[in-house]
Amino acid sequence: MVSYVKQGVSARRGARCFSDIEAAPPEAVAALQERKLQAQLGYLRQHSPFYRDRLRHAGVDWDKLRGERDLEQVPLTVKQDLRDSLKAAPPFGPTWQRTRRRWCRCRPRPAPPAARPTSA
Repeated sequence: MVSYVKQGVSARRGARCFSDIEAAPPEAVAALQERKLQAQLGYLRQHSPFYRDRLRHAGVDWDKLRGERDLEQVPLTVKQDLRDSLKAAPPFGPTWQRTRRRWCRCRPRPAPPAARPTSA
């Protein structure tokens, strides 16, 4: 049997968890959340014209978004916003965060001869 439960920091306390962060003190969790938030905001700022425009129109300063409390400044995105953006720039709209050079072409390959079904 395969166990996906990680024996980490929490194992010393008699509990089992999937990740060490589950048993970390609140300060460590908050620090990790802030680092991940900063990474996500940096990615959106660089790659997403949709969110760059939304935050600019809302008057939000990207550099002042530091933590969870600052997210109150960010306007909510509703489904109609996404629909409108798709209509404005089909087929993916400005929410698409990858450039055409980073796209990969995914197409089905023919099955190898041994895997092809045979007719009876």
